[in-house]
Amino acid sequence: ISHDDALVMDSIERETRLGDEQRLEPLIATFFEHINPHYPCVNVNELRAQLATVTAARSPNTAADTPSTRNPQPLSRPDRYQVVALINLIEAEVRLLGDDWAPADAIPGWTNFWRAERILSRLGWQGNGNRLTIQCLTVKARYLLYLEHRSAAHETISRAGRLLFQLGYHDSASWAECSPFEVVMRQRIFWVVFYLERSF
Repeated sequence: ISHDDALVMDSIERETRLGDEQRLEPLIATFFEHINPHYPCVNVNELRAQLATVTAARSPNTAADTPSTRNPQPLSRPDRYQVVALINLIEAEVRLLGDDWAPADAIPGWTNFWRAERILSRLGWQGNGNRLTIQCLTVKARYLLYLEHRSAAHETISRAGRLLFQLGYHDSASWAECSPFEVVMRQRIFWVVFYLERSF
């Protein structure tokens, strides 16, 4: 990650206000209660742990006193930024589906969507990806679909599909070294992406 890209993504991370639990907690709860059961590609406990890790990295003095953030699993820098993108996309989707708005109003979640898009576009050119990337692309595709941008949604879910095959999510015989949790997540993500790709 170049210095300039890191500065932009650090700025987006600050704008996201990940430490604001009063704002984020209801959005995350709504996402996992009403949206994720239909497309179960994100695990609530894993996301909360990742969020705690990112928050702890930003404010190590206060995080050390919080039981939920003790000994968080370290995240690579690209993964940290992808967690920020995923939180923004989750907020965008929840706001779009939950807020009352007229066509003349600003689109709910649009600011969050573009924050995530700026991160994903800066990371995407590197050609790498992992499970977090697929999760981001899946939520992004749904947001675009709700806005009736079918071509952009299809392109996004197609990228997720290509990444699935690159990472071997289609080949369960190659999962011998995976933990039971990872196996289940691979299965769920594969079928969610398969369903969405076929439904566009």
